[in-house]
Amino acid sequence: MLKILIFLDNFIAKLERKIIILLILAMIFILFAQVILRYFFSNPIFWAEDVAVQLLAAITCIGVSYLIYKNEMVKVDFLLLLLPQSMLSFTQKAIYLIGFITLSIICWYADDWIIRPENQVAISPTTGFLKWYNYLFMITCFHLMTLHLFVKMLSTIESANQIEED
Repeated sequence: MLKILIFLDNFIAKLERKIIILLILAMIFILFAQVILRYFFSNPIFWAEDVAVQLLAAITCIGVSYLIYKNEMVKVDFLLLLLPQSMLSFTQKAIYLIGFITLSIICWYADDWIIRPENQVAISPTTGFLKWYNYLFMITCFHLMTLHLFVKMLSTIESANQIEED
């Protein structure tokens, strides 16, 4: 079961990386076109800034999820280095558990929030898209972060069990 979760986790991380690259390229293209059209042709794209902000939010959310997968989040690890080696493994498991519980609670409330009728009718004035599409994207990223932490937590427990058996 853990191997399936690890495979799924790796697959999702590769997909996240590709989506981040595509969204960055799309944002560069939109902003480049906006600059060219605004300053050379005096005809700006009226929705460019709104879409760029939405793309930036999406890139940030997916990026945080990918950084959790890569274990490259900004952290205060000098405190972990002060701990004895025997406490380091336990502390890492506790950090993963606290992060998993926190993100699970956030996902619970976010899921409840997005299905409310008042959030499903809000429309962006510049693009005409329903705003809950953006919200759903962010909530999906929260779920992916939770999955990454869950797999990390299970992997550390499994590796600790294998060390004890040897």
